[in-house]
Parts: sequence; C-alpha cells; structure tokens
Amino acid sequence: MNAGFYTVDRKGSLQQGQTMELIRFDDVDPPELQEHLDMLFPKGVTAHGDNSFVKNDTHFQISSYTIELVWENVRRAHFPTTPSRFQSVFAVETLRAAQAFRNAFGQADHKIWIVEAQSSFRANMDLLRNASTALVTSYLAHLYWAQQSPSGHSEFWETLLTPPVRVLGLADE
Repeated sequence: MNAGFYTVDRKGSLQQGQTMELIRFDDVDPPELQEHLDMLFPKGVTAHGDNSFVKNDTHFQISSYTIELVWENVRRAHFPTTPSRFQSVFAVETLRAAQAFRNAFGQADHKIWIVEAQSSFRANMDLLRNASTALVTSYLAHLYWAQQSPSGHSEFWETLLTPPVRVLGLADE
C-alpha cells in the first residue's frame, strides 16, 4: 500500500476513512450511450471519469474533454497497461505540490487530504494543455503516458491512483 499522497478536495466531498471506488452507471440515456460506456469502462469510472467523460462537467476541469479523450485514446492504443485517467483519483507526492495545485486550480478553503492506494502512476499534468496542432497534441499525449517531458516544458507531476483509494486524514498545513 502506497501512503502519503496528497489530494485537494475541490468538491468538499472527502472525509477521513472514506474509500474512493469506481462508480458503475446503469442509467445513461439513450441506451446506445450506456452500451458504449459499458464497453469502454465495464467496471466503472471515478468521479473524474464521471465529470470528464460521462457528464462533461467542466467546473473543476484542468483540461478540455477533447484533450481527455485524446489522452485516453493514445493510452489505449500505445500504453494499455497504464491506468485510465477516467478510472483514477488524482494526487501529488508532496504537501507543497498539493498547495501549489490548490493555489492554481482551487480555492484557499479547499482541504488537502492524505490518501493511499495500492497502485500509482506519475505523469506531467502540464502536458494536458491545449496544443497548437494535432501533431503537438499527439506528441504531448505520448510523452505524458511515457512519463517524460520535452526539454524546456514546464512540469507539474501528478499521480494517478488506482481505486480503491483510502482517505487517511487531513494534511497538517
């Protein structure tokens, strides 16, 4: 069990002792979309998958749903053993990184929690930015899943945690 990751609770939904699991939907309408969702993610998605793939709730999103879909398709085609972003809980490795994330994408009152998971994958979140061309977008997606960054590109390393992810407690700030 890998402990000591940090996640920013931008929805205010986490609590100590909680376990985050995959969510399995059975009410997507029309039925053709339910079948498509079941084909792609038969075990379900995380809250991120719900917001970014099922609903397209961009309120808390860092990148566009198009970028998320490109990243998923590159992962499926070229890096199939890596975890899907749609089936992951996002965290960072240090409290300082969590505070930086909260400052950039959240609000000062969003709590930072310590979480643990059996499996993790580290990648550069800054590569998710909309690129200038399809070629650049494809290149950045491949680098993300290869856990690399182009020289001179900014880096912000996120950790994709594979559920179950357990919330251990609030981080001491």
